[in-house]
Amino acid sequence: MAEANLNYQLIKTTHAAREADDQRMENRKKNLIILVLQWLADEGYVESARQLEHETNLDVTKYDVCDNVDLYTIIQEYESYFYVKFNRYPKLTKKNGPTISSSNYNKIITLTNTVVDPRANPNDAIRANVADNIDPTDRLLKPLGGYAGYSSEWRELAEVISRVSENQ
Repeated sequence: MAEANLNYQLIKTTHAAREADDQRMENRKKNLIILVLQWLADEGYVESARQLEHETNLDVTKYDVCDNVDLYTIIQEYESYFYVKFNRYPKLTKKNGPTISSSNYNKIITLTNTVVDPRANPNDAIRANVADNIDPTDRLLKPLGGYAGYSSEWRELAEVISRVSENQ
């Protein structure tokens, strides 16, 4: 009986903790939406703010951003914290890299003659230029760096290829 009571208490505590986490996540989302709405309105993006308010079905008349908080200040404080902790500023955005066209993707597949993980970046060994006049029989195919995104079977295959190429 005591064990059943202990299990019940454990389940009850776990459930309460999960509900508290879910509530915190919902509050964060709501706070973020309100901060973004305020920023959009402050910067003159009134129509975008109205559209966001409409899409989120959030009654923003019930909420207002506190006086000492705005999105710019939050980012500025985060950058300061990051700089103090890591001695460099955080990279908050990045440029989108060039996409691989379907013709280049087909060339990569043909060169490797195996399956390439589209999430991994092909290394320079796979990108052979036709103008280089490389004999296809002399070309050494190397596995992608770090075996990123591979399953254990592909990782083992890549390791075997690496060992064989090192021995030759």
